[in-house]
Amino acid sequence: MKQTGTDFNRPYAKELLGSDKVTHYAYPREELISHKMFPYFVFDGGAFNFANDRLGTTDGDDILDLTMSGKLFDVFTLDGRFN
Repeated sequence: MKQTGTDFNRPYAKELLGSDKVTHYAYPREELISHKMFPYFVFDGGAFNFANDRLGTTDGDDILDLTMSGKLFDVFTLDGRFN
């Protein structure tokens, strides 16, 4: 079977899984860097509902913007402390 994608060493694979076998990203490196990844970010049902309810969006680009601005973490903050 032909392997597609870009190979990489899994961090701590030997310690956790007993093998340091190389694995592969699902998409070729050229595809990963030629397209924005967040429009393809898939939410399962729980993540979709959580993001829609608490963040007001399920769009991956919005999630990226919230993460980079730090506003994503406001959802996990209580009384001024991240929890």
